[in-house]
Amino acid sequence: MNDPKHNAEQEFDRFSLSYDEEMRKALPVGAKDHDFFTRAKARRLVALAHRYMGDPKGLSFLDVGCGPGITSGVLASRFSAGAGVDISDKMVQEARRKVPSCDFKAFDGAAIPAADGTYDLVFAINVFHHVPPPMRPALMTDMARVTKAGGLVAIFEHNGRHPLTMRVVNSCAFDEDAILLPPRETKGHLEAAGLTDVLARYVIFIPFWDWLSDRIDDVLGRIPAGTQYYAMGRKPG
Repeated sequence: MNDPKHNAEQEFDRFSLSYDEEMRKALPVGAKDHDFFTRAKARRLVALAHRYMGDPKGLSFLDVGCGPGITSGVLASRFSAGAGVDISDKMVQEARRKVPSCDFKAFDGAAIPAADGTYDLVFAINVFHHVPPPMRPALMTDMARVTKAGGLVAIFEHNGRHPLTMRVVNSCAFDEDAILLPPRETKGHLEAAGLTDVLARYVIFIPFWDWLSDRIDDVLGRIPAGTQYYAMGRKPG
């Protein structure tokens, strides 16, 4: 029987040591490297945490689909505690090596190994397009489960309308299985998981100049022209 979870685990095991290299190869000449996009999303997560929950230094995060720990590594010094889960054991091992201050675990892609209400901020960055559509509601529901009352769930995904984004997706070795989801689908999953104040915004409109990126995102967030988007919701309580 074809097991989507097993197939995805094997696929990402293959790239545990070459994740950064594959991303750099997929980016077009002249674009910023993958670190630029990671930093931009990390800054957005810090800003969202600060806006809705206060100083991140007193908050915890969970990186769902953490891969080799790239985003967790950027956020680790900004939060009081960090953790990550991934379906690939080899990715988890690499994350532990790179970011020893965070707690990384393997999981089955659906049931997060954590108690209810453990984390203030739970996020997944470019993960859901690898999750088979029938499995997406269950994963979102479990992300909401492990989020504290008043905490945030945030999802970053590709903007399928952006030509640069689609060039990267079509060129990336580990995006062969990608089934992109538009913001309305992501928002629907957040709402179905019982989250409130759900919204979506486009980000990274100009992936070339660090100093302009966040300012432009803040102004143009409602326009579907960013290379990525995020959707978020709050857990009631």
